[in-house]
Formats: sequence, structure tokens, C-alpha cells
Amino acid sequence: MSVWSDLVIALLAGPLVLAGIAKLATESGKLPWPVRSGPLRAPYGPKAVGGAEVVTAILVVLLQGALAAIVAAVAFGVLTVVAAALSGQKCACFGLARLASVGKAHIAGNAIAALVAVAIAISAPPGDAPVLRVWTCVLSAGALGALLFLSDRRRKAAEEIPSECGEMLSGVLLFVSDDCPSCRSLKQLLDAAEPARRAAITTVVIKHADDIPEDMRKLGVPSAVGIDRLGRPVCLPVGGTGPVKALVDTITIGTSEVVGGR
Repeated sequence: MSVWSDLVIALLAGPLVLAGIAKLATESGKLPWPVRSGPLRAPYGPKAVGGAEVVTAILVVLLQGALAAIVAAVAFGVLTVVAAALSGQKCACFGLARLASVGKAHIAGNAIAALVAVAIAISAPPGDAPVLRVWTCVLSAGALGALLFLSDRRRKAAEEIPSECGEMLSGVLLFVSDDCPSCRSLKQLLDAAEPARRAAITTVVIKHADDIPEDMRKLGVPSAVGIDRLGRPVCLPVGGTGPVKALVDTITIGTSEVVGGR
């Protein structure tokens, strides 16, 4: 029974390793870090959290008996509370991976991991199998990394879908957030556009994932959709700095039909 406990505990350590390394390897300024105040704010917060996750994973893999499971339970318990507190914020869990905003799935996943670790600590503490745990942890992190890579590519492809506008655009409805580095880059690009084109952009600053229309949530921010003179969507939504800027460039200006405002 302890062999299975070793395997499960090591599987739980895998995401911690991957999340920690991703934060440590990514420049803090490029992360959509949701903590804006206190000791965990950027630029040092992501590195501190990433380092803590790596250290925790190492302890889970190397400690013997119930102590390993207790460390895992505490770690995922803390992550559950943090996820609940940051619900709706952009997820920087795995570095630059294009993940959805923190939501019920993040909270539930961490909570389930914490409960599993508690159950193991009480009923079937891990044995002394560090080699098995190390390899299982590595495989767990690798498998999750591969899934994130594939998901990231699909999201990137979705961001590059052309707008396919069937008529001239009168304006663009743009969704951004305050903690989005790409949104800041996009703003710099748009500031250089013609005043009439900038005036045709209606910007919505989102505070929660539900503020974005349901058919655009998978795109995250920045994202946008073309609208006609009555404010009705007339294009497929696009996401990402480049696609949004390209959509803005197709706005028809110089007519009385321009709508919206900054």
C-alpha cells in the first residue's frame, strides 16, 4: 500500500515542480502576476513563490512517512485558498502558458489534491522509496508540461484566427485588464494610431473573467471584436496583441459612422 502512496504523492509533486520552474525561468515583467501589493508583488513575488514551490516539491519527494503527505496537504491547502482569493484573475500558475483565468477548476483541483494528501497521511503514509518518487515526479511534471505545451499552441492558433469581417467596421470592442503585460504593449501600439481610429475603440477593463462575453473567454486578454455602427459584433473575435492591432487597422475612418470611445 505504501508503494501506491509513494506514487500518488510523487504525482502531486510534479505540478509543483513545473509551476515553480516556470515562474523562476520567466522574466517577472512578462507574467500576468495578480498580486499588486505586499511582499509577494512583482517583480520579486513570482520568484519567491516559484522557489517555494520547487522547495516544497523536493520535500514531498524526499521526506519519509506521513510528513511528506502533510507537506503536500499544507501546500495544496494554501494554493486552494489563494486560488479562491484570486478567482477571475489572469492565471500565471505555469509561467507564460496561456491558461484561462483562475476559476472553479483551479480551486477544485488544488482542493482535491489537498484532500488526497490528507487521506494518504492518515490512512497510508508513504514508505521510503525516494528513487521511485523522484522518477514519478519527473514523469508527472513532464506529462503535465507536454499537455500545457499542446494547449498553449492551440490557444495561440485561436488567437491568430482572422477576423473574417463581412463588412466595413465602424469600431472595435476591446477587452483588457490592468495586470496584463500584453495589454500594456497593445496600448502603446494603439496610442500611435490615427485619432479617429483610436476614437472608434470602446475599451472595457475587466475585473473578473465573467466580464468577457462567453464566446471570447478562451481568448483571454487582450481580445477584441469588430462592431458595426449600432455596436453589434460583425466579426469573429480575436485575441493577442498582433491580431487585435490588425483588427483595429481595418476600422473604416473618415465617416460619420464611427462609433465608440476610449
